Amino acid sequence: MTILNFNLSALISVMGTMLGVILGALLGRLTQMGKVKIYQNSINIKFYEKSDTGNLNEKNQLTKITHSIIITIELDFYNTSPGLNKIVRRLRFLTKSKGRNNYFDLLSQDSRKGNHGVIKADELTTINLAPNELLNHSLYFTIHKDFENFIESEWFIEYRDNKDKIRRIKIER
Repeated sequence: MTILNFNLSALISVMGTMLGVILGALLGRLTQMGKVKIYQNSINIKFYEKSDTGNLNEKNQLTKITHSIIITIELDFYNTSPGLNKIVRRLRFLTKSKGRNNYFDLLSQDSRKGNHGVIKADELTTINLAPNELLNHSLYFTIHKDFENFIESEWFIEYRDNKDKIRRIKIER
């Protein structure tokens, strides 16, 4: 009888250990789950015409003499994972029209500096998000040609996630 009790105790002990290992692995996996969610806060479209003196004047709409368009978009990036950093890489603005994709590099408003009429800004290509972190970024880019096609196209934010999968978020105007 003691041999049976000993084997039963050993079996219960081994099963308890296995259950603990499986439960620990599942809980560890749950803390790594989650994804990056991107929320569009605002979008601002400004049209510019060049005057006779060379100055750029802001207009309300696209005209025949539009010189450039500046798109400013404010986005929130939220990591829903409770235990794992998430990365947003190769962040770009994408337009899709007539089977053609056009990509635009996004510049950070926070890094924007002007000096003697020249404006410079850093490109924002990678964002590292800690667990449950929310970051806000104000981004912009400039268009200098093909304005009508740009305005009529579908707009997206495209990036690559931790697993190098391409993700797209539709932008509403």
